[in-house]
Amino acid sequence: MSDYPGAIYAPRTKENKDGVVYDPNQTTKLFAEDVVYDDNEIVAIETELGLNPKGSYADVAERLDNIGGGSSTELKALVACQINVSSVGDTYTDVAGDTYSETTNQTRLTMPANQTSVHRAISGHVSAGTGSFQLWNHTDSSSLAITTTTSTTEVNINIFSSGTPNNNSDEITIRVKNSGAGNTITIDAGGMMSSDNFFASSSTAHITATGYIALKETGDYRGFPTIGYCVDYSLGVLKTKSSSTATMQLVNALNIQNSGMTYNDIGNTFGTDEIDTVITRTNTLKIRNNTVSSVLPVPLQINISAITGSFVVGVAFQVKEDNI
Repeated sequence: MSDYPGAIYAPRTKENKDGVVYDPNQTTKLFAEDVVYDDNEIVAIETELGLNPKGSYADVAERLDNIGGGSSTELKALVACQINVSSVGDTYTDVAGDTYSETTNQTRLTMPANQTSVHRAISGHVSAGTGSFQLWNHTDSSSLAITTTTSTTEVNINIFSSGTPNNNSDEITIRVKNSGAGNTITIDAGGMMSSDNFFASSSTAHITATGYIALKETGDYRGFPTIGYCVDYSLGVLKTKSSSTATMQLVNALNIQNSGMTYNDIGNTFGTDEIDTVITRTNTLKIRNNTVSSVLPVPLQINISAITGSFVVGVAFQVKEDNI
């Protein structure tokens, strides 16, 4: 009686008699190597199919006929990333000194009801004194982050991310001030972004070859749950310096080990012309959590083939239950 499909066949060791040497030209003789080769093929096929490949169907053919015929439950709707770069190029003159204000063209980013992660990534400079850049929850009248600079030429302002549940449905903005009366503060590049999760470099040239988007399973499906897969996704690409350029590619990572990485190219290359914009796309194949270690889930990865400056890449997903 066969072990399969309940268990993978485990053949016993086979050897030629003493003095017998395998010769493939001896077609009328049976050697141990001939049987071992067949054993290896059987084990390979059974391993590839896995245990009980027919599942609850009568046979594998019936199961294949029913693929795609079922329904798939949406576990998480796609809430697209948002980018707000309304204040780029704005200069604020702090007449009184040390007084926060939104710049002339600054508009507010309204957070979705079920998305709480907001990021500030900007560059700026001052005419003199100390300039402060504040990520501000206007609805709650609360400061989320403050970063200062005394540089009179464009510099990166530290990237900051806030994921507090209090952000949902709120208006978020950037406010600035200067310590000296009459001094100015300028926002040179960047802005705000909302997303499910994000990947970032906080200084120039820190993204050298590849960077991981940490997509971990959580209660609100911020990444890929182990039972789900991604269909539609949204990317927000925000540069943090006016001279920043890049060519990036989103790939489906298959395996990450100390020796390197393998991945499926899913044809999603984006570059400088799509920076400071939101990209929403539909996958042509299922991308799901493919955990190859107990530490790092690796469903998606950003590969960066060319870069100057630095960036924040926000990600958001639609997650569905697997129907296979």
